[in-house]
Amino acid sequence: MYCMQDSPQHIVTQFLQNNHAVVAQNTTAYEQLRNAIQYLIETDFYALVQLLYRIDVDETLLRKTLHEQPEIDAADLITQLLIDRQAQKIAWRKNMQQQNDVSEEDKW
Repeated sequence: MYCMQDSPQHIVTQFLQNNHAVVAQNTTAYEQLRNAIQYLIETDFYALVQLLYRIDVDETLLRKTLHEQPEIDAADLITQLLIDRQAQKIAWRKNMQQQNDVSEEDKW
Protein backbone atom coordinates (compact mmCIF):
# COMPACT_ATOMS: atom_id res chain seq x y z
CA MET A 1 0.00 0.00 0.00
CA TYR A 2 1.19 3.51 -0.75
CA CYS A 3 1.45 6.21 1.88
CA MET A 4 0.73 9.84 1.00
CA GLN A 5 4.38 10.68 0.30
CA ASP A 6 4.92 7.82 -2.15
CA SER A 7 1.45 7.66 -3.69
CA PRO A 8 1.31 6.75 -7.38
CA GLN A 9 0.41 10.32 -8.25
CA HIS A 10 3.37 11.59 -6.19
CA ILE A 11 5.76 9.19 -7.92
CA VAL A 12 4.58 10.30 -11.35
CA THR A 13 4.78 13.96 -10.29
CA GLN A 14 8.36 13.40 -9.13
CA PHE A 15 9.09 11.87 -12.51
CA LEU A 16 7.75 14.98 -14.21
CA GLN A 17 9.97 17.20 -12.09
CA ASN A 18 13.12 15.12 -12.67
CA ASN A 19 15.03 14.48 -15.83
CA HIS A 20 13.45 11.60 -17.76
CA ALA A 21 16.91 10.19 -18.51
CA VAL A 22 17.43 9.40 -14.83
CA VAL A 23 14.30 7.26 -14.85
CA ALA A 24 15.13 5.69 -18.20
CA GLN A 25 18.61 4.71 -17.00
CA ASN A 26 17.85 3.95 -13.35
CA THR A 27 16.21 0.57 -12.86
CA THR A 28 14.88 1.45 -9.41
CA ALA A 29 13.31 4.72 -10.59
CA TYR A 30 11.84 2.99 -13.65
CA GLU A 31 10.36 0.24 -11.47
CA GLN A 32 8.87 2.78 -9.07
CA LEU A 33 7.24 4.60 -11.95
CA ARG A 34 6.08 1.35 -13.53
CA ASN A 35 4.66 0.09 -10.22
CA ALA A 36 2.82 3.37 -9.71
CA ILE A 37 1.28 3.04 -13.16
CA GLN A 38 0.34 -0.59 -12.47
CA TYR A 39 -1.24 0.41 -9.17
CA LEU A 40 -3.31 3.08 -10.90
CA ILE A 41 -4.39 0.64 -13.60
CA GLU A 42 -5.65 -1.73 -10.91
CA THR A 43 -7.14 0.70 -8.40
CA ASP A 44 -7.86 4.12 -9.90
CA PHE A 45 -7.97 4.07 -13.67
CA TYR A 46 -9.61 7.50 -13.76
CA ALA A 47 -6.62 9.01 -11.91
CA LEU A 48 -4.29 7.36 -14.44
CA VAL A 49 -6.26 8.85 -17.33
CA GLN A 50 -6.06 12.29 -15.69
CA LEU A 51 -2.29 11.94 -15.26
CA LEU A 52 -1.80 10.87 -18.86
CA TYR A 53 -3.86 13.85 -19.99
CA ARG A 54 -1.87 16.23 -17.76
CA ILE A 55 1.42 14.83 -19.07
CA ASP A 56 0.01 15.08 -22.60
CA VAL A 57 0.46 11.48 -23.69
CA ASP A 58 -1.23 11.15 -27.07
CA GLU A 59 -4.41 9.11 -26.59
CA THR A 60 -4.36 7.75 -30.14
CA LEU A 61 -0.75 6.63 -29.75
CA LEU A 62 -1.59 5.03 -26.41
CA ARG A 63 -4.50 3.05 -27.85
CA LYS A 64 -2.45 2.01 -30.89
CA THR A 65 0.52 0.92 -28.77
CA LEU A 66 -1.65 -1.12 -26.40
CA HIS A 67 -3.51 -2.71 -29.32
CA GLU A 68 -0.40 -3.55 -31.36
CA GLN A 69 1.58 -5.00 -28.45
CA PRO A 70 -0.87 -7.05 -26.35
CA GLU A 71 1.91 -9.43 -25.28
CA ILE A 72 3.67 -6.62 -23.38
CA ASP A 73 2.33 -5.56 -20.00
CA ALA A 74 0.26 -2.37 -20.23
CA ALA A 75 2.10 -0.77 -17.30
CA ASP A 76 5.41 -1.22 -19.13
CA LEU A 77 4.01 0.29 -22.33
CA ILE A 78 2.48 3.26 -20.53
CA THR A 79 5.67 3.83 -18.55
CA GLN A 80 7.68 3.92 -21.76
CA LEU A 81 5.20 6.31 -23.37
CA LEU A 82 5.54 8.61 -20.33
CA ILE A 83 9.33 8.55 -20.59
CA ASP A 84 9.20 9.17 -24.34
CA ARG A 85 6.76 12.07 -23.96
CA GLN A 86 8.86 13.64 -21.25
CA ALA A 87 11.93 13.31 -23.50
CA GLN A 88 10.05 15.11 -26.30
CA LYS A 89 9.09 17.96 -23.98
CA ILE A 90 12.64 18.32 -22.65
CA ALA A 91 14.05 18.37 -26.20
CA TRP A 92 11.47 20.94 -27.28
CA ARG A 93 12.27 23.19 -24.31
CA LYS A 94 15.99 22.88 -24.98
CA ASN A 95 15.45 23.76 -28.64
CA MET A 96 13.32 26.76 -27.73
CA GLN A 97 15.90 27.92 -25.22
CA GLN A 98 18.64 27.70 -27.84
CA GLN A 99 16.52 29.66 -30.28
CA ASN A 100 16.00 32.34 -27.65
CA ASP A 101 19.73 32.61 -26.93
CA VAL A 102 20.25 35.50 -29.30
CA SER A 103 23.00 38.04 -28.74
CA GLU A 104 21.99 41.51 -27.66
CA GLU A 105 23.25 42.86 -30.99
CA ASP A 106 20.89 40.61 -32.93
CA LYS A 107 17.82 41.41 -30.81
CA TRP A 108 15.44 44.03 -32.13
